Amino acid sequence: MTLVLLILLYFVPSVIGFSRKHHNAAAIFLVNLLLGWTVLGWTASLVWSLTAVNYARDERIVVIREGEQ
Repeated sequence: MTLVLLILLYFVPSVIGFSRKHHNAAAIFLVNLLLGWTVLGWTASLVWSLTAVNYARDERIVVIREGEQ
């Protein structure tokens, strides 16, 4: 039980990144996985996972006027 809790705590930055649909979630996971054992790597991945999320927006406004085609 303790081991599961520690693993979950270790991957908190990754869970946050994926749950927020962060555009760099895969990179956050890699930093967390490879450098999370250091305090600096874990903190960096946590801060990164909490930064602003850029959602790709592909919205176009189409105006159709009567009589035009």
